[in-house]
Amino acid sequence: MKLFNVLICFIFFINVLLPLPAVSVSPQTVRIAAFNLYPTIFKAGDGTIQGFYVDFLKEIAKKEGW
Repeated sequence: MKLFNVLICFIFFINVLLPLPAVSVSPQTVRIAAFNLYPTIFKAGDGTIQGFYVDFLKEIAKKEGW
């Protein structure tokens, strides 16, 4: 029983004194397939992509933390 307690204390102190480095999460790229279907999504005269679908995806991205 005493050996078991020593082993538990040893494992506890190893975990406290030698913590693992934090795992860094690499950023993910989310790709969306879309086609030109006015007014849901279209390329404006200035070259930007606009429409309901774009606004909808921006809201989802904001809420999901993309």
